[in-house]
Amino acid sequence: MLPVPMESIKVELESGKGVFDLKGEIQPDMEFHMNDYRAIERVINAVTTRHQQFGEVKERGGNYIVIGKRGSQFVLHRDIALDWITVTTGMIKDIIREDRRLLPSPTATRESFDAVTSDFSDLMQEFVEEYYARSGLGKQTPPDEELVLRPPKQKLERDEHWDNGMKRGTPEELLGKLEIERPDVTFEQIGGQNEAKREVQGLAFALKNPELYKKWGTRPPKGILLYGPPGTGKTLMAKALASQAEARFFHVQASDIASKWYGESEQIVRQIFELANHNGDKTIVFFDELDAIAPDREGTHEATHKVISTILEAMDGLESNENVMVVASTNRLNSIDPALVRAGRFDRWVEVTLPDEEGRKQILEIHMAKAQEVAGRTLFADVNLDIIVPKTEKSSGADLAEIVRRALEEKVRQEGTGVETGPVTTEDILREIQGYERTREVRKSIGFRPPQTEAKEQPQSS
Repeated sequence: MLPVPMESIKVELESGKGVFDLKGEIQPDMEFHMNDYRAIERVINAVTTRHQQFGEVKERGGNYIVIGKRGSQFVLHRDIALDWITVTTGMIKDIIREDRRLLPSPTATRESFDAVTSDFSDLMQEFVEEYYARSGLGKQTPPDEELVLRPPKQKLERDEHWDNGMKRGTPEELLGKLEIERPDVTFEQIGGQNEAKREVQGLAFALKNPELYKKWGTRPPKGILLYGPPGTGKTLMAKALASQAEARFFHVQASDIASKWYGESEQIVRQIFELANHNGDKTIVFFDELDAIAPDREGTHEATHKVISTILEAMDGLESNENVMVVASTNRLNSIDPALVRAGRFDRWVEVTLPDEEGRKQILEIHMAKAQEVAGRTLFADVNLDIIVPKTEKSSGADLAEIVRRALEEKVRQEGTGVETGPVTTEDILREIQGYERTREVRKSIGFRPPQTEAKEQPQSS
């Protein structure tokens, strides 16, 4: 058994054709976590800072891409719900059991097995040492552990097109940048938004059945723009679209495209579309916050002009490809370059609004049910949503998720300090709503305002 602060360490090896994924999970002791909620965050910061000497450490939405001493590339992921740390060469799994695949490191091959496993072992050791140092045990040598590599699974082989694509060569510029998923998000997991869901479900049908459009002498839409206030579920809607269409999901953010090297950003965009066109797979290319990736060219740098021109050229080139659909999200319509929203490009607009009262009730039910599924027990008792929902006017789906999370976090804090506590009640959630509202008021008082959707005439769908 491992002493505090470690609960368990698990290592798995999954092989494909010529490539492999090495994954390690580190779970801290609950007592250690209760004593210092931010300890795990400090452990990650310490390790990533140390690895900056071997190469640039990149942060992507809570995931870190780091380089080992021998040049191997790894993804660090913190599971917020369980506070586990995952170290992997390209595959992570989050709490809702949804695979999130980054392109495997080019060093994770059979030929470089020794170097990758050595870097992996060093990185795992660093995490363990940091845990021990922060638990008061100092730099003690952890107990001897037997490293067991389980028989290779076929997880990476389940997608033949993926392996074939890797064999033919993946553009080096995309390694460790582009996030590729096979989402299993359903429209039932999205509360409210009935009109938006209806329209997006129709788009999924268009991607799966292009032959019906051809029968009627037309084509499915190629560019979809999801617009609305922050936190309303635009990204989740795009993932549900990919899931229902049984399509790959290429998640592209501004940080993925940005480069300090002249000409590299548009090259990355070009290669994303080339990869999307590869093998004839159903694919959705999703540009998250399009206004940051392709702002109005007036007054912007020449490099931005080139990125926008590349996106326009790539979208125009999709005319004959019925397997690729481009989806984007924004909460600042007027900031997008006008050339992108003309007919034939992002010409199908879907508004994702703040949820109405019934939608807010559904969202709360979804997040409460998800928490209970993870915990495997009842966490809420006598919760009257008819009382709670009217208190959440103008709240987004993200706001409601945070309120539920805070109510559960308060129970964790109480139990961690030895207070006997029961399930979450109506009063507990109402108390968190009040606290959350105070936080929002403070943000407003210091001038912090999330960007709002700007009015703009909607183009005609084609």
